[in-house]
Amino acid sequence: MSRQARKEEAAAARDVLKMSFWLLNSTDSSCGANRKNEQYWTDVEVTYNKTTPSQRARNAKQIKDRCHKWITYNNGLKAARKKVATKGLGNDKEGEAGDHIDVDDNEQPRPMGQRQAKKLKYDKGKEVDHIDLEELDKFGKIQDEQNANRLKVLELQHKLSTEKMEQIKLAHLAAKEEKEARKYELESKMFETYNHLLSMDLSLMYDDEKLDHANTMKCLKKKLFPES
Repeated sequence: MSRQARKEEAAAARDVLKMSFWLLNSTDSSCGANRKNEQYWTDVEVTYNKTTPSQRARNAKQIKDRCHKWITYNNGLKAARKKVATKGLGNDKEGEAGDHIDVDDNEQPRPMGQRQAKKLKYDKGKEVDHIDLEELDKFGKIQDEQNANRLKVLELQHKLSTEKMEQIKLAHLAAKEEKEARKYELESKMFETYNHLLSMDLSLMYDDEKLDHANTMKCLKKKLFPES
């Protein structure tokens, strides 16, 4: 079914629903439904919107205008039927046919009772419920797809965040290892210098050289053996 066909079908269903609520809220005094014109259309609005999705709700003026369009449409059908029925007949037959049509047009059927209106509302309500369930099912599927896409985005963000944290940890570990390596290299050179100073012959040094040698040894010893 095409989109236009589905749209027309849904519009027809809404019109049937409006008609049932026009009849349900009848102003016929014989069934105990006396009310003013404004109150009647307000009641129709409330009843219609109770079983209609919020995005398709209508106010009293919209429902009233739709009703008048249907009345105009039906009156046009009656006029066309009368014209076809009387076309080509003689004056007598035309008069008889016209009288017959007038009687048919003027005989207004008695409005349905409350029980019949409730039954019509129940039967049409089931059809509307079926349409609403289909729309809810489509809406549910759209929501499921959106939730699935949202979960994918969250998983990707988590993955990127985890990879970034790993990169930061690796960079920190590499910097730490490089710092330790420089420290060990410096200590090795200090041990090498310390051992070299220990092996030097002090007898060949002047007093000031011996003093410098002693101070250097003291400093290296403090650096290499802080606890001693």
